[in-house]
Amino acid sequence: MILRKLGGIGALLISVYFIGLVVTIAVIMPAQGFAGDASAFHTPSIALAYAQESFVFPEYYWLAFVFGVGLLFASLTIYEYFQQHYSLLAKLSLIVGIIGAGLSFSETIVGVKVISELADLYISQPAEAGAAYLSINLLTGALRVGYWQAFGWWVLLSSLVGVQSNFFVRPLWITGIVVGVVAIGAIVSSLVIIHVMLGFIWSLWLGITLFKRESHK
Repeated sequence: MILRKLGGIGALLISVYFIGLVVTIAVIMPAQGFAGDASAFHTPSIALAYAQESFVFPEYYWLAFVFGVGLLFASLTIYEYFQQHYSLLAKLSLIVGIIGAGLSFSETIVGVKVISELADLYISQPAEAGAAYLSINLLTGALRVGYWQAFGWWVLLSSLVGVQSNFFVRPLWITGIVVGVVAIGAIVSSLVIIHVMLGFIWSLWLGITLFKRESHK
């Protein structure tokens, strides 16, 4: 089915999001003179000045859109596989997946649109633009935490179903339980890096597994 093939694409898009996050924040932004750490993002004079000079900062929020599309496709596909035998958990995983996709789309809309406008406003009204930026930064941060939490619950619920079923390979789902718990706990800053790396590995593994399953049919 087309939907099941889209699931493989979706899982790979999630992995692209995670690796894109690392490359953008740890490589591209520092190479352009922006530290990319929390203090830089939380300082309007630094962040908005960087947004004026480089398209990377506002466009960085498009990564959330990639994540949202990937999570939506993957959620629908996993639901398609599990719905007949594990309807309750399958429905719950689909619901949190859709919620996560919606939150990530919201971050893209707010980040891309508003950050660019505030960068332009900062030239003539730095105080007002700076105050507004702090609010927007808090909002996008809260949305990111929200869709990371949704992703964690989606992975956890899907994996709990997976270990009870004969779908795919069992180690994928056992690992998924760990990935889900870490993602849910990523509200703690010390777990963020672990969450990003595990999320990349697991979603890449899921995507490859989905493609292999469909190619053998």
